[in-house]
Amino acid sequence: MLATQDCSLSSRSKIIRKCCSVFSKSFISFTALHNAFLKNGPCEFIVTGNSRSYLNLKKTWMVFTFKITDSAGKPVTDTKLYAPVNNIAHSIVKNFSVHINSQLVYHNSVNYAYKSYFENLLMYSNEQKRSTLSISGYSPDSVIDNKDDSAFKTRSAWVKDGKKMQVAANISIDLTNQPRVLLNNCNMKLTAYPNSDEFLIDNYEDSGVKYKFEIEEVYCIVNEMDLADGLANEMETALMEHKLFQYPLISPQVRSFFIESSRLDSPATTLYTSKMPRRIFMGLVSGVAYNGHYNKSPFNFQPFDLTREGLQVTVELWDVTYIIRKLRKR
Repeated sequence: MLATQDCSLSSRSKIIRKCCSVFSKSFISFTALHNAFLKNGPCEFIVTGNSRSYLNLKKTWMVFTFKITDSAGKPVTDTKLYAPVNNIAHSIVKNFSVHINSQLVYHNSVNYAYKSYFENLLMYSNEQKRSTLSISGYSPDSVIDNKDDSAFKTRSAWVKDGKKMQVAANISIDLTNQPRVLLNNCNMKLTAYPNSDEFLIDNYEDSGVKYKFEIEEVYCIVNEMDLADGLANEMETALMEHKLFQYPLISPQVRSFFIESSRLDSPATTLYTSKMPRRIFMGLVSGVAYNGHYNKSPFNFQPFDLTREGLQVTVELWDVTYIIRKLRKR
């Protein structure tokens, strides 16, 4: 039945009954469509709602069940430690693409793992990283690329002897980072492309074993809501009148650039070509680790003897090092 909420006014002791706009809420799951000949290939989800329900994409989760084996698919017998990379639930995905009614509406670069890692690293406190984010396989590293680090040993225990592990993560793309619901009678196809085994597995002792990252099961959970008839009719009337619904999007992007080892400077690169971003973060990581390597974490950011970096906007050159010093003095 329709939910109601009571509130009282102390001045006149009147009770005002306010009807909520949402009739009911529930979570529905969608199973991924796999290529039978490519076990760790792209996963496709056909996310659809009925004629009455609306999808709240902001509460969209992906759940993975995986294990780590040797190249033959058997449990690893080597005694040297191995573990899934940090933030594994997000790091599994290389990039997403979204089609709505067969129209491509989102396709980002292949750096989704870095985008989600930056978000979790910079937007959450240490307490949240050790508690809330553990559901996504996040374990804060004290020393990266070190087999004696406690976080690495924790992740190693999760998958030791071929044990299965289940993790879940919210999907962080443009459509799922905004508060508006998806109109009903829309067919949305969500495609997730996975990273390589070398990118997803850490082994800092160079055991020589070719590890295999096997995804046993994956499904998508979406929040579905039924609106009150009055609000649903109002939305349909507005759609018939304006013929268009607009969604406010904040689009974070991660772009990668390569610097050759023999160079002492980096050529000028274009960071963006549209609106000026609110914030810019820069990280330097080894090219070998970026492409995926068992012995190197892809999230081991280092200065690499960097002496100066600059940001040029239109015709002005900003000395980033000088700006950071000025901000610290404040």
